[in-house]
Amino acid sequence: MKNLRFSLLTAAGMFLAASAPAQISIHFAGAVSLQNVVYNTLLSLYGGNLASVNLSTPSNPTGANTFTMTGLITNLFGQQTVTVYVNYSGSGNAIQSLTGNGTVPFYSSATPGVTNMNNANVDIAGSVVYQSDYPYPTPVLNDSTYGVTPTIFAKSTTAPADLTNLTSQAIRFLSANGSAPASLLTGNAADTQTIYWIMRDISAAHRIISADEAGFTGTALAYYYNTTNKTWTLDPVGRTTWPAITTMLTNNYGPCITFLPPNQAVAVATTNILSFNGVYPFHGYFTSATTNDYSPTINGQYTCWGYEHIMTAPTASSAVLAFASALESGVSSNMLTTPFSIPLSWVHVSRSSTGGLVTPK
Repeated sequence: MKNLRFSLLTAAGMFLAASAPAQISIHFAGAVSLQNVVYNTLLSLYGGNLASVNLSTPSNPTGANTFTMTGLITNLFGQQTVTVYVNYSGSGNAIQSLTGNGTVPFYSSATPGVTNMNNANVDIAGSVVYQSDYPYPTPVLNDSTYGVTPTIFAKSTTAPADLTNLTSQAIRFLSANGSAPASLLTGNAADTQTIYWIMRDISAAHRIISADEAGFTGTALAYYYNTTNKTWTLDPVGRTTWPAITTMLTNNYGPCITFLPPNQAVAVATTNILSFNGVYPFHGYFTSATTNDYSPTINGQYTCWGYEHIMTAPTASSAVLAFASALESGVSSNMLTTPFSIPLSWVHVSRSSTGGLVTPK
């Protein structure tokens, strides 16, 4: 893939010297793993010139899955109005749109409370997996990696207390069957419950990361809890949002297990986070308040993780490239203090593909 970082910086300088339309629109979509950092970075790009922002969750701006903001970003575009449309639709949907194979819905207006949606092509994609992990190989996208985010496994509040670890074998069994006897996962014959595997749809990068890391290559099966019938129902596609997953984990529906990005894993108690092949992605307690100690991931003991990517099309405009460069730079800086991801400069290992061999740098 093309190296994006240097081309973006060059384009940013070229854009400032070129004439441009009076208004600039940027459509950003992708994974939720860095949504808090992206939101704070966008605020810093606008500075005091943010005119308006329309959030899907006004009470929780950094957790909003959909929002549109408008104002001036003077250091990039002078007095031109810049409107940024954001939808955390998942890595897959963002890459699909960026390669010209579909659109993503965005809030049509930055006016608070306006919930009309417009479908548009994505200009910038944030992903936790590679373009090659989805069936949209062309055109080859500009791709820059700037961080690492672990996938975290968690159990529900009703799962057995002695269920503390998942192995690659267990994940392959769960993915192939959608459920497993609890005793298969705990080794305790007294655990007679059924453990249900719950999952996001394929647009979620952490589904791909967990499957590839465990070596699962088949058609995944899962269940969801039907609150109307109060039964576990077969779910071969997966849920479309993370809140649908965390709701099943934190309510007394019955024993279940899943994978989560860190910013969603904070919805469950640290004691309900599982090790993977005997290793946790962090040391100590997991928190959303401060940075976490991701030493096991940084040093290569915990291997279920993906790179944070920022992608643009090879035909991206100078405005898009300039904005993408500024966004990557700001997010990379803000990642130094985020509790959910790891700056690439901190990581002592590398890999060339999702689920690929982890080797020392």
